[in-house]
Amino acid sequence: TLNGKGGLNMARPIKLSKKNINVFQSFIMTTAHYKFSIDEKRIIYRLIEIAQSEIKGIKLNENIRPLYRQETLFDGMEITLPITSILDVVTDDGSKSKHYDRIKKALDSLEEKKIYFEDLDGTWEKERFIHRPKVTPRTGNAIFQVAGWFWDLILNFSKGYTKYELFTAMRLKSIYSMRFYELMSGQKNMVFEYSIDEMRDIFGLDGKYTRPSSIKERIIDPARKELDAVAPYSFDVEDVRTGDKKTSPITGIKFIPRKNEENQDKELQEKEHLAKLTARNSYKYDETYEILKYDYGFTASDQNKNKP
Repeated sequence: TLNGKGGLNMARPIKLSKKNINVFQSFIMTTAHYKFSIDEKRIIYRLIEIAQSEIKGIKLNENIRPLYRQETLFDGMEITLPITSILDVVTDDGSKSKHYDRIKKALDSLEEKKIYFEDLDGTWEKERFIHRPKVTPRTGNAIFQVAGWFWDLILNFSKGYTKYELFTAMRLKSIYSMRFYELMSGQKNMVFEYSIDEMRDIFGLDGKYTRPSSIKERIIDPARKELDAVAPYSFDVEDVRTGDKKTSPITGIKFIPRKNEENQDKELQEKEHLAKLTARNSYKYDETYEILKYDYGFTASDQNKNKP
């Protein structure tokens, strides 16, 4: 944007969550095929968080801060992320992370990678989605362009969606734990079954772990162990075999989602519960609503908007 003096204003960094929130991700995105590193996934998680504004009906343009969005030549948008929003969420001491090399490496890798998926009508797509990344240490920002089709993919709920805790996902230490957590979160009475070849494809194993036992030992079991320890959703597994005998060859694996209530974010849970109540019903004393309304001039709408 022009600053009125013939120059360009720098994009304002996006103000992102510093506390855990629930995010909604399209199920097409959840089951898409790709191979990302942990830092790459954390960048994607922040993009998914930004997309929540559109879910809530907030128009994304430069006049509505804190989000900065600019249409680009390849039908996408330019995103400016504070580097600390990607790294600080996983630091133990709360100090500001300045690992610019990690972010450079992640963005450089994302620009070269492709993601592919099938839409509701069976349309198959595969394409790059990150363009022209730039890291500016002086401002502490990472700037990059996101293809419009990828933005639409995040928000395409034609096959349903996955709802999960953002910081829980970002703090996981395994890329496989992240993906299983996305898949299992919020699922009830659901069983996912994948052949061994499908699992290699979805997780981008590229010929690794050719034996089913290797996939279970190196990917499934460690991911389940981490989710059992820290995540509100994990899973159980059952082998799919060619015959009824336990010695029959394994051709696939069933994943049964399991909820771990003790690992749920209690503050986030209470906040969501409060959001479902009207202001009148959320007060401890019945008189509170009338006092705020008639003595202090807070309308019903004012009270509902400011319950916390």
